Amino acid sequence: MIDILITCYNKEDTITEVINSVAQLSNINKIIIIDDASTDNSLKIITKISQKFRNVDININETNQGVAESRNELLNKSTCEYIAFVDGDDIIIPDEKQKQIEFVLENKDIDFCYSDYRVGRNVKRSLPFDYNALKSYNYIPFSSVICRRKFLTERYMKFEKTFHEDYWLWLNCLCRLDHETVSYFPSATYIYGTGENRITSNKFKSAYHTFLLLSKFHGYPYIPFRYIVHNLKKRLW
Repeated sequence: MIDILITCYNKEDTITEVINSVAQLSNINKIIIIDDASTDNSLKIITKISQKFRNVDININETNQGVAESRNELLNKSTCEYIAFVDGDDIIIPDEKQKQIEFVLENKDIDFCYSDYRVGRNVKRSLPFDYNALKSYNYIPFSSVICRRKFLTERYMKFEKTFHEDYWLWLNCLCRLDHETVSYFPSATYIYGTGENRITSNKFKSAYHTFLLLSKFHGYPYIPFRYIVHNLKKRLW
């Protein structure tokens, strides 16, 4: 069994479709949602749609804590061996996500699994796990990740309050794994959201903060050559 962990902040336009897409999956213990003090109708929508499904667990932040703290709280709420992260505007592709879940559950040596994703109809490919490549740019899509919960909790790994908090966590936790326990599932398992409050909606801002994160991780001053090449390709092709 697996817990699905969903963060929501002002996602009234997408959260219904997100929950409905996740609810089609099997082998799910709970769908654990945290509303981070939304100022729109997100909480009302979540409360109403949860009445359709018996395994939805709603949690509410009275004040906005930010995505990092919300994800950490979700980790604390989960009790399953495996967890899957989903953002509040990323729509799961049920058939492909189900295959990924079954792949992880059938291969008990896997600690961390990620996949491709879609932007509209275009599939964005990731690549097989290479930690040296990860130290240059983030190729692990957040809402594609399924991991063994205890791998994070028993090592006191958590999301930090920083830009690209998922990338920071991947850098710090995956260096502790053998390559054999990290798996790339070559299929698009979700459709990337385009919510206006996503940091990554501004590509230049995102690139700037990625550079700061990598410089902090490697030590100032540092500009990874792979990062420059990767971002040039994204903008020129």
